[in-house]
Parts: sequence; C-alpha cells; structure tokens
Amino acid sequence: MTHLLVDVDSKIPNLALMKISQYVKDKGRTLLRLNEALRERPLDLDPEKVWISCVFTWNRKFAQEWASHWRVPVEIGGSGISLKTRLPDEIEQLIPDYDLYGDDRAIGFAQRGCIRKCSFCIVPLKEGRLIDNQYHPLEQWVPEGFSKVLLLDNEFAACPYEQQVLETCQAHDWKLSITQGYDLRCVTEQKAGWLADWKPWNLGFTRRTLYCAWDYLGIEPYVRKGIDLLQSAGFRGSEIMCYCLVGFNTSHLQDYYRFHVLWKEYGVLPFLMRYNKRTDDRFLNALSRFVNRGPAIYRYHSFIQYCEQEAPSLLRETTEIVNTVESGQPIPLDIPYQMPQMKSQYD
Repeated sequence: MTHLLVDVDSKIPNLALMKISQYVKDKGRTLLRLNEALRERPLDLDPEKVWISCVFTWNRKFAQEWASHWRVPVEIGGSGISLKTRLPDEIEQLIPDYDLYGDDRAIGFAQRGCIRKCSFCIVPLKEGRLIDNQYHPLEQWVPEGFSKVLLLDNEFAACPYEQQVLETCQAHDWKLSITQGYDLRCVTEQKAGWLADWKPWNLGFTRRTLYCAWDYLGIEPYVRKGIDLLQSAGFRGSEIMCYCLVGFNTSHLQDYYRFHVLWKEYGVLPFLMRYNKRTDDRFLNALSRFVNRGPAIYRYHSFIQYCEQEAPSLLRETTEIVNTVESGQPIPLDIPYQMPQMKSQYD
C-alpha cells in the first residue's frame, strides 16, 4: 500500500518528510510525494496513510481542510500546525531520504535552540534554549558523496561548536550554507575570521552569501560593529544579505533607515520581511517591493522616484522619510504608532 507525503509550503526540501520517507521505505511501503501545487485531492489515489507537513501558520487552514478529505489515518504536523508535535524518536534519528526531492544538499541541525527570546520568533517556544539541545557533528548526518550542506541552526553564531563545524566543512571540502540569520550581536574578530576563511554560500550554492538580520533599531551599534568586523575580515558587502523584519514593532522611518544604512553605507544587500506576510500596510508593500528587487532597481532609482511611478499616494510620506534619513538627523528609537500585532496562531 502507498503512503502519501504532502509538502504544503516548504521553501527547501522538508527534513521531516524526508525522514518519514525513509521510515516508510524501511517498512517496505511505497510512497508518493505531493507539493503545494496540489489544491484538490486526487480522486484516483487510495493511500494507506497520509502525512502532511505545514511550515507556515498562514497555510494552516488549507492543510487542515486538505487533511479532512481523507478517510484513512492522517498525520499532520509542522510549525504551521503546532509547536509541540514531534517526530517519534525512531523516525527522528533516521538519515533523511534525499531521493524524495532529488536534492543534492545535505540538510540538518548541528544544534537546535536559541539564546534569545524575541517576541516575534517561535524558536524559543519550539526548540528551547541552545544549551538544552544536543550537538550533532556534521559527520553524523552528512551522507557520503554529498558536498553541499544546508545548516538549519537558528543561532549558529552562539553555538559553542561553531569553529568545529566550519573546520569540518573545510576539511571535507563541503560547501556550507548558514540558512538562518547569523546573529551580528555575536560577531567577534575571531568569528569573522573563521567565516572569512570558509565563506558560506546562498541557499542555491550559486554565490557566497552570509545571511544575517537587523530586526529592530535598538541593536544598530551591534549591527554596525558586526558588519565592520566581517568586512575587515574579507567579506564584500555583496556577500552579506541582511534581513529586516518590518510590520511588527518598527516605524516606517526606522524601516527605510535600515535600508539606507545597509545599502548606502555598507553596500550590504537588504531584504525586508513583512511580519506574518502582512499586506495591510501600503507603505511597507511599496518599500518591500522596491528593496527586495535588489540593486538592479535602487542602484539607479531612489525610493521617491519609485513611488512617483508606482505609489503616488505615498509620495508625501516617502519624501518626508527619505529627506529625514538622508539629512543625517537622529532616528528615534520609539515607535510613533504601534503596528497592529497579529494574534498568536498557537494554543
């Protein structure tokens, strides 16, 4: 009988589903994987069991409705469903079935958890503290013959085994992608040197990229110091991509200011992430479209020029914000208005 594995919304190969796939194969069952393109239940399938993974809360309703169509046992999990659901140990410990996605990137965690408790982040609730999680050397989970490693650690910059991970990759000639934001507050001259010796790659392993983040204005001194240390160690600005959370607890002025500092002062590539994919703020919609298109647009056009063509109703606010930032006036840390915060999606 066939087991059906449904990947609702993963941006990279789903680690949990790959382990479930290996478990199903070990039991002598066949399987079929479906992805987010599926919006209707295929009537010609008659699986023995269905496994559904949903990563993002905004896709929860679809995942639950889809699960309800089946009259066979259904296992549904993922961060979009629950932060408490875990794979059974007999599945968690398995080497993933990379044939499920036909992917040549090894995927895993050296150490789960985080040292922070950011109010917008689910990691502290889902994984707990860094020190409470076991370290898993890469040699234990990178299959033989693989040369690309997607590291999923959420706080790799604070991992006490960071140097060991980087040296292991260098010794095996493994290309490493640090997929989550490297915490600029943790950067030291020594850490910057380690990273520069074996520069990480982007998710597609097409260019050198260190992902980092600047989520609220208050950590600006740490962001500046971290970028300075990285660039002094040998990173070009174009080799650093900095994610900026918007629409949670920052003002429009602070949002544009972070773009200005990253791109115009350091040549670092900014990328705006709207909290919970919110689209109700027209200014953030326009700013995100402008910034996230990359240097191809803002190397030759100002945000004011962009709004003149694409969002003329925002021109007055945009002009005031851009002029304030470019005049060098101090940017207040306070938030002149509070963005509406979305109710927690978890029980």
